[in-house]
Amino acid sequence: MAEKISLHIAKNFLVYQQEKTPEILTEIQGDFATLERFEVVGMAKRFRRIFDQLNQD
Repeated sequence: MAEKISLHIAKNFLVYQQEKTPEILTEIQGDFATLERFEVVGMAKRFRRIFDQLNQD
């Protein structure tokens, strides 16, 4: 399940980089929360860090 969520997050990262819509941002935040609910907290933290780095550029 974590793999499926990870692919969804990656797709949303790409969409967000192009569109920067609040809806996609909300969906990404929800994906992070889903990973945490599945107790994949380390992966969620890494994705958050990557997402933050992408948004700094």
